[in-house]
Amino acid sequence: MTKQRRPGLFGVSEDFSEEFLSLDSKLILRPEATFFFRASNDHLAPDILKNDILIVARSKTPKKNDVVILYHDGERLCRRWPCSLEGAEVFGVVTANIRQRH
Repeated sequence: MTKQRRPGLFGVSEDFSEEFLSLDSKLILRPEATFFFRASNDHLAPDILKNDILIVARSKTPKKNDVVILYHDGERLCRRWPCSLEGAEVFGVVTANIRQRH
C-alpha cells in the first residue's frame, strides 16, 4: 500500500510535518501590541537584511543585545540595545524577522 501525499508537502516525510503550522501562534504573543516593519537597510547584517519583515512587540522591555525599534529625531531606526543615541525613544523589541527567498 502506498502513502498518499497531501498537496504542498511533496518530498516532506510524514514524520516531520505538523498538521497545521500557524505563524500567528508561533510569532505573535500579544496581537494588540505587535507591529510589523520592513527593514530598509543591512545595518544589522547578517541578522537583519534589507526588506526583512520585522515582528515588533511593544509589550516587551528591551534587555542587553536585543534588537529594538527606536524613534530618534523623527526617524525610525533599528539598533541593538542599549543604544547610545541621546533622546531616542524605544518603540518596541524585535522578536522575529521573516526573510523571503526569491
